Amino acid sequence: MIVIISTVHSIYSLSEESISAENIMIGIISMLGVFAAIIFTINRNMKKFTQMRTQELVRQRDILEHLVEEKTNALLKAERLSAIGELSGRLAHDLRNPLSVMKMSTDLIKKNSKDSKVSDDVTQKRLDLIRKSIDRISHQVNDVLDYVRTSPLQFMKCSVRDTIFSLIDRISIPDDIQIIIDKFDVNIVCDSEKMEAVFINILMNSIQAMPDGGTLTVKLRSNDDFIEIDFIDTGNGISGESIEKIFEPLFTTKQKGTGLGLASCKNIVEQHNGKISVKNNPTTFSIQLPKAPHSFSEIEDDY
Repeated sequence: MIVIISTVHSIYSLSEESISAENIMIGIISMLGVFAAIIFTINRNMKKFTQMRTQELVRQRDILEHLVEEKTNALLKAERLSAIGELSGRLAHDLRNPLSVMKMSTDLIKKNSKDSKVSDDVTQKRLDLIRKSIDRISHQVNDVLDYVRTSPLQFMKCSVRDTIFSLIDRISIPDDIQIIIDKFDVNIVCDSEKMEAVFINILMNSIQAMPDGGTLTVKLRSNDDFIEIDFIDTGNGISGESIEKIFEPLFTTKQKGTGLGLASCKNIVEQHNGKISVKNNPTTFSIQLPKAPHSFSEIEDDY
């Protein structure tokens, strides 16, 4: 622009006597050259801008396509889980009562067999197998129910140590597995029924992870803000691929698992504003819960 102004000024500043056709042509050619240079510069810059803008639009398009794909997969998964949840909830509800009756019946048969003078070892073994099968089915039914139920939390004060001891009495523990529970106790304010479901799920998972026997240690820790409960077993550990997905719904490494047990644990713990995690070497499931208010957290009994 400065060149144009200078050229125009130089032309018009000439006296009328000095203006000639040659000078006018030179001026016109100079102005055309300047305009050509400007147009070339603008065109080059426009090409660069268009190229950069095109690249940015392509990048944004790729991001949007990725987001759309993720959202679509998430919606499909949610719909699938919703359908599975509704069907599983109905099946679990229908199966729970007959399972309770079967379990009670086998307990009575076993008790009567022990009281009689004649005890058939084969019958006892078969009854044990029936009871174990019922326990397994009951555990799977409870996994489904715990996952699909959305009832509000019913808070109350609970002793973690007492709760775990009561749960151990309700499950079958092989003779070659030892369970050690920390003598230190902590109280938490929680929905006791749901938290029991979390504890028993992790206990069962830890026991099943030690088919050749081992030790399950439960450690309790407390600080100013949180209570941490660690379940440590001496099993073979969890593969790196599985440990990343272990809390996802429907993911399981067991042939006869629902894939909902640990997902339910995660949901319940998060409902209590807590966190659940797992790590290897040794295999440790850790539950971190907010500490109860002081009025609830005082331990009444010494252990």
